[in-house]
Amino acid sequence: MAWTGASRLRSVLGRRTQQSLATALGVNQGTVSKWLSGHRTPDIETLMRLCLELGVSADYLLQGGVT
Repeated sequence: MAWTGASRLRSVLGRRTQQSLATALGVNQGTVSKWLSGHRTPDIETLMRLCLELGVSADYLLQGGVT
């Protein structure tokens, strides 16, 4: 099952590159790519850092299937 937050993550990423986000979070660029494609879900600690970095709530990303 694909991570439904991927579409919302893509929408808030804006012009930021996958590599710059990966560097800020201390993860591999391939990991960010898998989040964006919905093939992988960030763990809870990384999700919280991701939300802080992008200025969104976890609720926003976790309710990705709801518009």
